[in-house]
Amino acid sequence: MDELFVHPTWASQGKLGALFSLFRRLRQQRFQLTVDLCTFSLFLSRVVCGAPRRVKLQLPPWWWLRSYRDQPWAKTHALYHYLKAVEGFGMKLDRPELELYLSAEEHRFAQRYLAQRGVAEGDLLIALHPGGEGFYGKKRWPWHGFVQVGRELVRRHGARLLILGGDDERHLASQVATGIGRGCINGAGTTTIRETAALVERCHLFIGNDSSPLHIATALKKPVVAIFGPSSADNFRPYGVKHGVVRKSLPCSPCFHFIGSIPFWQRPFCRHPRCLHQITAAEVVAAAESLLPSPAPKSRGLRSSTTVQEGGKAINRSS
Repeated sequence: MDELFVHPTWASQGKLGALFSLFRRLRQQRFQLTVDLCTFSLFLSRVVCGAPRRVKLQLPPWWWLRSYRDQPWAKTHALYHYLKAVEGFGMKLDRPELELYLSAEEHRFAQRYLAQRGVAEGDLLIALHPGGEGFYGKKRWPWHGFVQVGRELVRRHGARLLILGGDDERHLASQVATGIGRGCINGAGTTTIRETAALVERCHLFIGNDSSPLHIATALKKPVVAIFGPSSADNFRPYGVKHGVVRKSLPCSPCFHFIGSIPFWQRPFCRHPRCLHQITAAEVVAAAESLLPSPAPKSRGLRSSTTVQEGGKAINRSS
């Protein structure tokens, strides 16, 4: 029988007892095979599960201790590292794609949810995700930046804005929604993960930090504005869709790569990452406007440049 084991985090549990309880349950399963797609899960997959066979990522020796960030393969998208790991199963894809399929009921849920909140079929609907747990929240662009972006998109294009997030992001989403005011729907903590995906599928554009909802939008083939700070856009950028990446090229950024990061003794360990705090609302608005549905909306007042990916080709645009 299939069973899902959820690894507790300090944010959700904060207790060693929950962790050891998970270890005991895993050990009792007597697994024959583990598929290990995490860079730091050797202990869990080999020692705890005790499976005789293990499929894992192809990592260089001592990769966590030495810096490989200047190696060409260190800039490879994480998707290709995952595909390389599972080639042992005889699985090989020449043109991989991220896809997420929704049920008819999930589509109906999104239609009802938005209609009840006054969103009409012809409205320009844009999703904002100001949250993200990675690095204890250090991948989050400051919430007031989302407020400025939201206000501009409402003022210029009459957009309806949908704020997304989990239950633990309710307060953050409330700050953003209150700051934006009119035209804003706060959906954080009110939907399941698949219901959230159904809502994203109804949006014309997604704007958010490097976190799970960003890649949900990617799998749904939505245009995406991705805000990157400490993590590598080369490794984690939206894959296979039209998108804009907004980031700052500082000497210390990015400091986290999928494989081949800065050695831990050289990490800046910023309390407030400068690479995120130096991103302006003007840059994010410019990236958003370059991805809005045609006819392209006119820009009034803000001027910036961004890189937009179309079919693997980088195009610089100004607005």
